[in-house]
Order: sequence, then C-alpha cells, then structure tokens
Amino acid sequence: MSYIGYLQVETLLKKLPLLKALLSNMQLEAKNRRKAWEGGEIGADTILSSIVVGNNVLTDMPFPSSPALDHGLMVLAQRDAIIKEYITGLTSSINIIGEVVEKTESALRGLPAEQQEILLQFFCEDRTWGEIAKKMFMEEDALRERKYKAINKILPILRITQEQFDFCMKEIQEVPKERKAQSVMNVQFGSDKVKAIEFNIKGIKCDNPDCDFRDETVKFEDYPLWLNRPCPKCGWNLLTQADLDATKALIKLVNIINWITKPFILKKTKRIKVFAEMNGTGKVKFKQID
Repeated sequence: MSYIGYLQVETLLKKLPLLKALLSNMQLEAKNRRKAWEGGEIGADTILSSIVVGNNVLTDMPFPSSPALDHGLMVLAQRDAIIKEYITGLTSSINIIGEVVEKTESALRGLPAEQQEILLQFFCEDRTWGEIAKKMFMEEDALRERKYKAINKILPILRITQEQFDFCMKEIQEVPKERKAQSVMNVQFGSDKVKAIEFNIKGIKCDNPDCDFRDETVKFEDYPLWLNRPCPKCGWNLLTQADLDATKALIKLVNIINWITKPFILKKTKRIKVFAEMNGTGKVKFKQID
C-alpha cells in the first residue's frame, strides 16, 4: 500500500480548511437527504394520491386502488432506489474525506505546540514567513527548519494512502467556484417551491382551426362541465373526451417526474417555457416560448 510523501502532505495541509468545510456540508446534506427519503418531508400516501388524482385538492380520505396506483408504487420504488444510491455515494465520500481529515488533525495534535502553530499559520492561515517570524519572535530560517522537521515527524503516522489523497483533491476541484470562498456553500436540493416541470392548465378553445373562440377564464377543475359542449360561434366541439383524458395523463406524468427528480433539482437552474395545445384528437403539440 502506497502512502503520501512530503510534498503531498504540504498540499494536504494547505487544503485542510476547505476539506473540513466540504466534509461538514456533505454530512449536513446527507442528513437532510436521508430524512427526506425516510419520510420526513412527505408520506407515501400523499405521493400516491397526487399521482392518482392529478392536481386535484388532496385530502386525508383513502383512495381506491387502480392501475395508476400500482404504477405509482413502482415509481416510488424507482425513486427510492435513485435516492438510496445517491445517499450511498455521498456517505462513501464522507467516510473517505472524514478519515483523511481525522488522521491529519490527529497527527497535528501529536506535535509540540510550537510546531503545530507554525504549520497551521503557514499552511492553513496562509501567512508569510515574515508575518509568522514577527508574531513568534523567530528567524525565518528557523521557522522553515521547524516546518521541515514537523512534517517529517508526522509522515510515518499519517498513513493516508495515495488513493485517499487523490480522491480528496478531486472532490475539491469539483466544488464550484462560488463554493470556494472561506467555506463550502450548502447547495439546497429538493425545494418544494422548485420543480423540474411546472404547469398552469386553464382556458378552453374551439377545436375548429378556422374559429377563434377562446375563453381563458375557464379553470381546469371545471373542464368536465365543458366536455362535448358546442362552440357558441361555430358549433364545433370545445372539449373532447380524448383531450380531457390526455390532459389528465399529462398531469400524472408531470407529477411522477417531479417526485422522482425532487432531490436533485437546484434552486438556480436554467428554465424554458413551452406552450401546449390540443385539437380534439388527444394529441398534444408543444411550442417553446421565447
């Protein structure tokens, strides 16, 4: 087994504050994700009810079994598998980084107080030799010699492998620039206010391509009242059964996608708007809105 050497220890000491901040936020993230996965934020009944009844108002009343309910159970199982895999990977990273941080801090505590102070000021606080010499009333050459002796003293007891070192450095490099200040920002996932897909279903229009009748005040929950009603201008159908069924299916699909992707949605991400229109056949046509 290959352990890191002198130059790598110097690099590790420089990155120690950032590693500790990253570790702390990873632990917090894992705790919050695990809590959400285990039912801390929403119960399975609510999720399944949402899938079954679309965007209707949810209540505490039981709902009947249906193919949609069975499909909802399958979706929940897939979602749980995705979240479990994510948490498992995050936990593995925490264990590796945590071991490196703990070994480094343990080794530093084994040094005399003076040598600890020199290493912490030079590497972790990023002070110059001149600043340290003035503060500790020592010559710069003497400080450099003590630094050299201190690192060589902790080398045999660190026992940090090359693989562990490479993993930690890679994790730091993958942290976005905005998180590389004094600490690592806790990116918020799974916000109830941010969804992968947001939709607003309203209005009714005539299916006749030559008719311009449209009423944007009609709400989705009132759509059944407009089923197969004739257009007041031309007499064509305003809402077919095919279009109503397609709308309900679309709502169920959106709800499923939102629940599956909820743990991975960032608050700040690029969004696009699309317009969906039907013509009585049950087919949905999407157009992107600039």
